[in-house]
Amino acid sequence: LEHAVTLISEGNIKVENVLASTSSRGKLNIKLPKVLNKVTGKETSAPYLFSRDLWGKANAGYMKSIKKKGLDFV
Repeated sequence: LEHAVTLISEGNIKVENVLASTSSRGKLNIKLPKVLNKVTGKETSAPYLFSRDLWGKANAGYMKSIKKKGLDFV
């Protein structure tokens, strides 16, 4: 959830575009922005993907916080 909020708050994803891209079967087709990879010279959306390298620390902190609160909180 934090990843999605971050992408929206930084203007990388527009909610209006996501809602407009919903197919008739209810599936979302989210287009992530592309940036130039300076090493390969190709465009990539890798910096915006959900990965362990980018979000592992935040997820671990979230899980630790939830575990501290106990099962009643969940």
